[in-house]
Amino acid sequence: MSPKPLSTLKLLLYKSWLLPYSYLPVPRLLTPKDPVFEYPEFKKGLRHRNKDELKLNKLLSSNELKEARATQNQDKLHSILDQMHKLLYGEGVTPQVREDFLIQNGCTGHTPEVLEYLVELGKGRGFVEIGAGNGQWARALTDCHVGYCERNEKQSGVKISQVEFVQAFDNMEALPISPQIYHNKTQPAHRYFYPNVMQCSSHTDVVQGYAARGRILLIVFPPPSPMALETIQAYVNAHRENDTVVYVGEGKGGANGSNELFDYLLSKKWALLKVMNVKTCPGGKGYEKMFVFKRVQ
Repeated sequence: MSPKPLSTLKLLLYKSWLLPYSYLPVPRLLTPKDPVFEYPEFKKGLRHRNKDELKLNKLLSSNELKEARATQNQDKLHSILDQMHKLLYGEGVTPQVREDFLIQNGCTGHTPEVLEYLVELGKGRGFVEIGAGNGQWARALTDCHVGYCERNEKQSGVKISQVEFVQAFDNMEALPISPQIYHNKTQPAHRYFYPNVMQCSSHTDVVQGYAARGRILLIVFPPPSPMALETIQAYVNAHRENDTVVYVGEGKGGANGSNELFDYLLSKKWALLKVMNVKTCPGGKGYEKMFVFKRVQ
């Protein structure tokens, strides 16, 4: 049975705060009125973020900062830098705490529930990840898939083919963690990074090629640019088997993707299969979720 869009009644109940976001039915056909990208914590978070940006801009243009720079008052400069850091990353989030999170997860983190769901979703298909960064998601998915295969082989006695579960690509131009500092001989890289991330010059060429055919497209924390939209469009246009997209990031108007990306996904061409919480960076400044979409043929 084909997925249906949200009924007028459910949409009205949700907008009236009488129906929680998590109670919205899935799978469902997405339409321009669907609130999938307007979840409550995200809308509230954007209001806080806008206020923080105003405070940050005020601080950057303050006479206090100008005087501290002019007099090289180190105590005052450190105090102002601490205020800026709190506005950007949250209370109690030291540079080391943030770096530790980035090492282990990338810009946003998976959970055991997310990994288990994705391994089951990708069974027999695998993933192609664009913008994989240092490959923390690819590594965690691969490890989880290996464990899944080993358990099933033990139970059934049948050997399962372990063709590379995640084909991971990145142009290596904006890695959140420097490979010069955390190279492949360091413990963080050995524990958390995926060694098979391949460098690519074009995000669209990769998904149009054989490496992506029939695989599920995974995009985690893409930049606020046309990159994610271009990748998804190239992916679905390349082959009819390219029909499933996993997007991990914020909703419309947030830190990820362009407005055109969300308009495209809400154009009655996609069904929403799943929405799951992910592990966001400490400090409460990130509002990402994992969204799974299937192309409506």
